Amino acid sequence: MITFWGCGAGIKKDLINRIGGYEPKFFLYMNEKEFSIRALKNGFKTIYCKDIIAYHKSSSVHRTNYRSFFYANKNNIFTFLKYYDLPSCINHIARLLIYTFAGAILYTGKSRLSSDIHCKVREAYEFVSYETTTGEEPKTRQALRNLKSIAFEMKNALLKEDIKAFGELLNENWENQKALHPSVTNTQIDEIFKAVMDNGVLGGKACGAGGGGCLLFYAQPDCEHLVRKKLEENKVNVIDFNFDFSGLQTWTG
Repeated sequence: MITFWGCGAGIKKDLINRIGGYEPKFFLYMNEKEFSIRALKNGFKTIYCKDIIAYHKSSSVHRTNYRSFFYANKNNIFTFLKYYDLPSCINHIARLLIYTFAGAILYTGKSRLSSDIHCKVREAYEFVSYETTTGEEPKTRQALRNLKSIAFEMKNALLKEDIKAFGELLNENWENQKALHPSVTNTQIDEIFKAVMDNGVLGGKACGAGGGGCLLFYAQPDCEHLVRKKLEENKVNVIDFNFDFSGLQTWTG
């Protein structure tokens, strides 16, 4: 057994002396999981004793309220950012976004081949322009560097629970995505962004390569209905969605 959480556990005093107690930033939820991962990385083991029974008296606090969801997912994200690989972090960061703010995905009605846009971005990246002779870095290369930097800033914003900063960084990400190549956006996409930004949207971007397909918007609390209304006024198809945390699964019969 790698990690534990629940209503009963016995912890050696030596372990607490070596690695400290529960994470003070957590307040409630996921304390045991983070603690047991930390213990594992310091050479300790978690042992499950099936013959021991612990009874948990339920709290009078309703456990499906907003605060419960927020702390459980915020602390889960903190743990994953601290100990796990990037793909796992991305999947679990989505949980925090679901429970703290509302989002909307829409289909622009315009399909495109992402490979065509990728080829244009690659050509722009490799093209030696006049700018290089002046000592300035080509626009596409600088945009790629910025996108990498923004990803780390987003991580820090989530760790600090600064969702407003996260939304602003999402917009900054979109500006740099557009700088990769003019084909990443178009008049229709620009008009959609302009229509929703004054209606509670904190940030947005095109999904995938851009140029059409789907757009993602990240809205303030209680503003999703305003964003949806504005999108519908612009005659675009708003898609109801959820996150899947299992990924692709296959089986044989």
